[in-house]
Amino acid sequence: MANAYRGEVEITLNGEAQVMRLTFGALVALEEAVGPVLALVERLEAGQATAKDILSVIFAGLRGAGWTGDLSDLRQAEFGGGYLAAIQVAGDLLRKGFGIDDRNT
Repeated sequence: MANAYRGEVEITLNGEAQVMRLTFGALVALEEAVGPVLALVERLEAGQATAKDILSVIFAGLRGAGWTGDLSDLRQAEFGGGYLAAIQVAGDLLRKGFGIDDRNT
């Protein structure tokens, strides 16, 4: 179960709940994959994020929480709720990773 106070978000992969968390190391890996995180956030806000962007955010969050799978595992995974849910979860993870509380926005 995800702990929101630690910036964790839950996602369902292949029918199993997984926890994600953006650690500093996960953010570095995310930037290596898709470029500056702030530019990624702008793409998400503008509705211009790519599938690679979304997958990269989710992968970074899973790895930040200790998931040991690799990117090919994630590419083949079934996302609970489909692609739209994956977009939502990626946005939630970025907000929590940066300490943005939806209740205060």
